[in-house]
Amino acid sequence: NTSRFDGWDGADLTTRHGYLGIEPAGDATQLHALKTDSRVTSNLNPLSATMRERDTTIDLLYDSLGTVHEGEVQPWLATDVTWTELNPDDEQEPSLTATVTLHENCQFHDGERLTAEDVAFTYRFLEDTSLGRAPTASPAPRYQSHIDVVDQVTVDGEYDLTFSMLGSREIGKRALTVPILPQHFWRELVDQRAANGEFTAPQGQWIAVTGDHVPPIGSGPFQFDRRTEDEQVIFTRFDDHFTRRADTDRPEAAVEELRFDIEPSSASAVRRIADGNADVTASMLDAYTLDGIPDSSDIVQLEQPSRTFYHLGFNVRNTPFSNTHFRRAVSQLLPKQAIVDEVFYGHATPAATPVTDEWIPESLVWDGEDPVTPFVGSDGDLNVDAAKAAFETAGFRYDDNGRLRGGY
Repeated sequence: NTSRFDGWDGADLTTRHGYLGIEPAGDATQLHALKTDSRVTSNLNPLSATMRERDTTIDLLYDSLGTVHEGEVQPWLATDVTWTELNPDDEQEPSLTATVTLHENCQFHDGERLTAEDVAFTYRFLEDTSLGRAPTASPAPRYQSHIDVVDQVTVDGEYDLTFSMLGSREIGKRALTVPILPQHFWRELVDQRAANGEFTAPQGQWIAVTGDHVPPIGSGPFQFDRRTEDEQVIFTRFDDHFTRRADTDRPEAAVEELRFDIEPSSASAVRRIADGNADVTASMLDAYTLDGIPDSSDIVQLEQPSRTFYHLGFNVRNTPFSNTHFRRAVSQLLPKQAIVDEVFYGHATPAATPVTDEWIPESLVWDGEDPVTPFVGSDGDLNVDAAKAAFETAGFRYDDNGRLRGGY
């Protein structure tokens, strides 16, 4: 809603910068956003892998060393990150280091100070949420792919650390985007669980990574205020956040309150925005609603390339999916362009590979059809005879009733 807030141009609401760049056009103090997924109202545990569609809310409640902005990982809680290439002889040894300096005198929402010890603890904890108390390590599934690259974290001072990492710098930068956790809270949670001696922490299943009662104590620009399950969750500005200081160039929260209401229907969410009953949709809208967005000077449509994709996956451990030729034959049954046109109403892009444009090799560039498994048909209509021939070429046959049988 452009009548109440400015700064929508280029706003990417999948990142914390998107919310921090929005400013009231008048005397508005609350940004009213709509989400289609209600799970954010019941679970704000930053480690919960099942609470999808809530990445940005966690980024608003928790700081990370780096943040994604304009497609790049840039320093956030870190004032500076210095990378050094090591060029080791052994591939198992660290290939680079990152020397990190933190903003000083930061604190968590409960008033406890945030130091390099909390940062080092976060990476140890994400690597093993049992902190060595359980018989086997229990990594946090949500961030395991982020921190696998981290070999060691060394505290060099109250606000200084050195990361030793395996892999490339780009992969190392991603490791800096995990939420920084308060050591005093999470260590106590583990201590309480391990107090009786026997302690198991099944990966992805124990209370630290599943519990919906975990209070969201972070250090981010907003802090948790209250919630009504399945209806709304409200954050208030954290006025002691480092972005509120005069000596930093990071964007700060311009509104006093951020309110997320749950509106399961994309069409209803659009109507509420059009009627002036909310300011912005904070979830990706269903494609069928996009062409129905009113043409109004008070409404702007925010578009960002999606970080998600739809794909057909196969369990290659089982036959016949272990057969490469069978998988190719099935893939050729998918009319990707027709799906884009008819299912997504043109608001999608067909692709042969899930990587972004700059990483696509010439042999996998979409040029009107899939370069590897082109659709066996035209204009979305399947050529049944050609499809059957593809399976027969793959070594399969049809019985007298037209049913597909195993290879011969």
